[in-house]
Amino acid sequence: GSFSIAASLWQRPNIDTDMGTCLLAAEQQRVGRSDRFHQLVDVDPGDLSRDRIQEITWWPPSYTIPAVLGKRAGIDWGRSLQFSFLFFWSIGILGWALLFRRLASGHVLPWLLLSLILFRYCHHSGYLYEGGELMYWSLFPGIMLLNLLALEQRDGGRRLVILAGLATPCLVLLKYSAGISVLGIGSCWLLMARTRQTSLSNLGCWTAAAVVASAA
Repeated sequence: GSFSIAASLWQRPNIDTDMGTCLLAAEQQRVGRSDRFHQLVDVDPGDLSRDRIQEITWWPPSYTIPAVLGKRAGIDWGRSLQFSFLFFWSIGILGWALLFRRLASGHVLPWLLLSLILFRYCHHSGYLYEGGELMYWSLFPGIMLLNLLALEQRDGGRRLVILAGLATPCLVLLKYSAGISVLGIGSCWLLMARTRQTSLSNLGCWTAAAVVASAA
């Protein structure tokens, strides 16, 4: 863990094509070539003497929001990506540790955490910043914990159930393909209700909240 932090501070990360496209669009907005940070200005293939403006639809705006906030605070792009990695990496390690603590026995927990830290993808974004993938990895265990706590709620307390239903679809704001995870979590709720490990009313509340969040 300390090595990951030290290495990320020593070396500014590279960026892949996905993040590079989004970062280019943000820089174009900063210098006045476009009016929004998530639209790309490039050459019009039908008329090479003109530019065209295209909305970026393959990746959500969340890919560059942390870097844009850092840039507006006066930090250069490289430092913004470094601090973004350190912030989300720290949240992710804490979230996965809490999730493992809930699901695994005490004597297994240290080995799980060690395996997590040694796993390449855990610190990969410190060297090749990927934006939404990092944020998804960071916040997913928190969403899982929230849903686990909500599944334990009895009919009398549904605040956590509603909160879990509202929060789970928000994973899509980090990465569009996270919709698969949302469907998986929803399927678990159905299974738990079918096996009577949670009530149908809790399932209904979670589903209604998820629909509201998705529609918003």
